[in-house]
Formats: sequence, C-alpha cells, structure tokens
Amino acid sequence: MTDCPGCNGRGLHDHPVPVEGPVAPTPEEIVAEHVALWAEARLDEWRRIVPARFALAVVGDLPEPVRAEVAAWVLGPRDRNLVLCGPVGTGKSHAAAAAAFGRYSAGQSVAWWSVARLMDAMRPGDPDRAEVGRSVLTVDVLVLDDLAAEKPTEWTRERLDLIMDARWAAELPTIVTTNATPAALREVLDARFVSRLADGALVLTVTGPDRRKADR
Repeated sequence: MTDCPGCNGRGLHDHPVPVEGPVAPTPEEIVAEHVALWAEARLDEWRRIVPARFALAVVGDLPEPVRAEVAAWVLGPRDRNLVLCGPVGTGKSHAAAAAAFGRYSAGQSVAWWSVARLMDAMRPGDPDRAEVGRSVLTVDVLVLDDLAAEKPTEWTRERLDLIMDARWAAELPTIVTTNATPAALREVLDARFVSRLADGALVLTVTGPDRRKADR
C-alpha cells in the first residue's frame, strides 16, 4: 500500500499545511490535495465499499456551500455525525460518499449500507448477521443511506436505536442521508435514536434540481 507523500501515512489530520504564499489553504483545498496524492493507492479497495455510482465522488467536486461544509466535517472532530437531508435526487448520497472518502483517505475504515439492505442483513437466519452486526457497531465511519425512505417497523426502529446508541457511546461517527426533514425523522424514529444522531451533528440540507432526471 502506498502512503500519501504529503503526510507519509500519518493521515489527513496530520497532512502538512503549506505556508508559502500570502493566503493559507482552505479546508477543502487541504482535503483535495491529500485525496489526490493518496487516492490512487486504495481506489480499488474503495470501489468494493461504496456503490459504483459514487466511487469517484470527492469533496472538491461538490457544489458550494455543501463543499465547504463537508470539507470542514472531514477535517473536524472525528466523532461528529453528518446528516444530509433534502429532496430526492439532489446529490445527498454523492456528498455522503465524498465525505466518507475524505475520512477513508485519512486511514479510517468505512462501511456503507442502505438502511433497507442493512435491516435485511441483520434479520435472524442471515448467515452473515453476526459479522454485519459487529461491523456496523465498530467501523470507524458508518454510512446509512436512505434513512426513513419507508416507514420503519418497530423491529427496524429497535435495530437502528441499538446501532446508534453503541456508536454514540464509542464516539464513532455516522453519516446519514434522508429525504426526510429532521422534524419528520422525530415522528417516525425513536426519540433516543434521533437524539444520539443529532448530538453535535453537522446537519446539511442539500437542495437543487433532481440530478437523476438531468442525467437521463
């Protein structure tokens, strides 16, 4: 595995900040430099973690003001959650992948699950249930895509509550994408889950035209 030549493998938070020039680089410029230097070495691994559609998502490609906010999250406190809300097709999952890749390039482990697929994998009888359960509780960064896309059952709410409670206690960040507003989440999910998720989280509303329609 090849280390980033900028930080010699120490990770994004130790990536050197150039002092040349009259203006210090912005957080997104630091993230972009580190990712560009480091990404190629582990790109194949990354493609096995995230959906292929989002494998090349990077912070530098995000529109403002989301770009600056996500870059600040990548460089910020390691235990801070990131919640991306907004209508269908506005790029929430793309932004989530870019944010997760920023942390992945800092040497943190990442797991990506759509909530529906995760719940299926955790049901009794699934041969990988125990392994999946351990992973979502202990991985450095967990991405939960499409939270509350469908009205959750009581069993789903209980599983999500257990996951979030364990990650909150361990100070492990979770990235969530959802079409619901924060207020709507409180109506369909347990108060404990929403409280843990929102505790110190960066909550961004991603707006704009439906990118899926534009790509057709």
